[in-house]
Amino acid sequence: MNYRFPQLIMVALLATAFIISCSSPEADSQPSVSVAAFEPAALSIELPEEPVIQPAIEQELGLELELEPEPEPATSTKGTFTDPRDGKTYSTVRMPDGNVWMAENMNWQGAGWCYDNDKANCDKYGRLYTWKEAVAIGNAIPGWHLPTDEEWTALTKAVGVLPGTKLKASSWDGTDDFGFSGLPAGDRHESGAFDNIDKRTNWWSATEASTADAYSRQPNAFLMNRINISKGRGYSVRLMQYGACPNTVTRAGTVTCGGRTYRTVQIGTQVWMAENLNYDVPGVTTDVCYDNNPANCAIYGRLYDWETATKVCPSGWHLPSLAEWQELTDYTMDDDSKLKTTSGWNDVNGNGTDDFGFSALPSGFFNGSWDRFEAVGDIGSLWIARTNPTGALIIKSNLHMSYIYLRTNADLFPVRCLQD
Repeated sequence: MNYRFPQLIMVALLATAFIISCSSPEADSQPSVSVAAFEPAALSIELPEEPVIQPAIEQELGLELELEPEPEPATSTKGTFTDPRDGKTYSTVRMPDGNVWMAENMNWQGAGWCYDNDKANCDKYGRLYTWKEAVAIGNAIPGWHLPTDEEWTALTKAVGVLPGTKLKASSWDGTDDFGFSGLPAGDRHESGAFDNIDKRTNWWSATEASTADAYSRQPNAFLMNRINISKGRGYSVRLMQYGACPNTVTRAGTVTCGGRTYRTVQIGTQVWMAENLNYDVPGVTTDVCYDNNPANCAIYGRLYDWETATKVCPSGWHLPSLAEWQELTDYTMDDDSKLKTTSGWNDVNGNGTDDFGFSALPSGFFNGSWDRFEAVGDIGSLWIARTNPTGALIIKSNLHMSYIYLRTNADLFPVRCLQD
């Protein structure tokens, strides 16, 4: 079966944005785009006879597209990453805290020791590093870092009961529920003596306990011990990818992450954030405030690149799919004025009625192709979790209907998360 979209789709290279809009009565007769749910079949998209698009852009981007069907979501949370320093590839896993962690110990040869100075132990267990070396390793790889004590705590809580058992490999004495695959790598004393291989392991955190000591984590038969130990010890290293808004607490009507509390709202069977996400991801430079003005982040949330957007929603929440946006617009009977705030839109008839408390704002976006910020006050845009190509939902101040906007991966759009 083909789904046809008798509306406008604008295409620029690879990515898609979702834009929300409202209109004056005169605009009601113009063609608008409704979004149909994806099924595993090809989508056929045709342009209306009179595209609702600026003439200059129409010449450049007014194309008829045949989109490939959206692939089924991957059920595996496993992946890989490559250390740019030596080209070594490591297994990774997305854990219940929502973050991507290394699923094996670091084995970079530029520092540290193999247990008993035996390369075979490095190959199996990774290397042992001092705390200073571990922090330096975390700082050296773009997009990754040595987890803080707080992040280890969040992981332990997200894993649930018996974290020591669940995070250890089945070849040890664990159940390895999530693929974290902890191994008994042992440790190195400051004296140079090695100890505890095949008995226990410790992973450094980035958090100092004092000038001489730092915190680590040690899984035992059932629990995860929090150890305050000398920075000169040789322990294992697991890095965590920068990404999900941390320390999530979801309550009725709110969700808190990254030190901020966001309103939430139930619309039909879905629970949405009622504000755009405003989490500044450490180590990432492609999440910005409109015009690089922090005051705009406080109003509109942050603008994220596509890759960051797919990872930044907190644990228990996710970037909405096209089908999930369709469910929302179906519930509003395709009248996106019901999703828009009652003030803040520039067009005289651009404000909405905000019937459900969704409170869509004219956040604008960053146009990576033209290297400029655009359309604050006129356009609200939110990333959609789809690929081939990526996209965002667009809401304009002079239209009642939202439409899909295909953009480049260099563009930056806001994120609105949906509860799992």
